[in-house]
Amino acid sequence: MTEKLTTRERVAAQRKARLDAGWVEIRLWAASAADAEKVKRYGERLRMKTLEMPLRKIGAERGMDSKLVELGLGAIRNQESDAYNTPSGATLDLISHVLRTEDLNGVVGLFAMFSAAYPANADFVAKRVPAKLLNHYLLAKLDLHGPSRFQAWSKQHPDWAEQVSEALIDGTLEAWTQTALAQLCRTTP
Repeated sequence: MTEKLTTRERVAAQRKARLDAGWVEIRLWAASAADAEKVKRYGERLRMKTLEMPLRKIGAERGMDSKLVELGLGAIRNQESDAYNTPSGATLDLISHVLRTEDLNGVVGLFAMFSAAYPANADFVAKRVPAKLLNHYLLAKLDLHGPSRFQAWSKQHPDWAEQVSEALIDGTLEAWTQTALAQLCRTTP
């Protein structure tokens, strides 16, 4: 079960994640709220321009299709878009789409790219992938008894969601998924 963090604890964890990823914190004063917003938008554009090549390199090292890398960059650029109900909505939507295409390596690559761009939000995204993997990949691979099989299997593997998140982070999602799928197919509903 996920523990509920206070706002202060969540902000501290996000700050630590950024610092651990090598980010440098700056503080500055602006003459108005409008000026502060302009500086914030400029800083984000500069940060994305600086990150573009390293993110492409992550995609190439993970063997991702160049079109998927471009889609990943687009989703990352849409972080905090009002078009989604969560700041990481664009990336989460793309992960759902890629799971439907059965490209588990692509999901790992997208997550690696996203984590480099938004380390403070990586945990949030990693914790949403298990449900997406279940709904967009695993259940589609099972027979009509898939939901019953999953229910029985999950009782034997109560930490399955945490295992998925860990496999996503350490790049072993495909191996974990294949093992789980084999177990699910043998589970009696």
